[in-house]
Amino acid sequence: MIRVSQEKIVQQKVTNLFPVLCDLEKENFHTEAFDVIFSQMVFHHITDIEAMARKLYGMLKEGGYIAIADLYPEDGSFHGEHFEVHKGFDADAFCKIFESAGFKDLHHEPCYTIRRKTEKGEQEFPIFLMTGKK
Repeated sequence: MIRVSQEKIVQQKVTNLFPVLCDLEKENFHTEAFDVIFSQMVFHHITDIEAMARKLYGMLKEGGYIAIADLYPEDGSFHGEHFEVHKGFDADAFCKIFESAGFKDLHHEPCYTIRRKTEKGEQEFPIFLMTGKK
């Protein structure tokens, strides 16, 4: 996805976006702080949500924003029965985790629905968008 982002940035002649590949569960990212951190459909793959929320808080400039889109709770069909991390999130509880990490002005709302064929046939998987500020 980094390569795809880089291609789109070049095509659109964007000069202020810089995609970065870094596994924040295993390493720290050392650079100046960010104005915005955006994550799309990643958090249900992260083991320790609380630790990641604290890490992202530390990576933002004061007054910076976070935007996270991810799954509402689902029955495990999205990735199949062998997926062992998170099967979506209660958006209110998700916001509380980020509030505990220091984020303010947290808000969430439905933003999209993914339709995908699963073992149970075609299913819909609603996605929420949570935004907040440091």
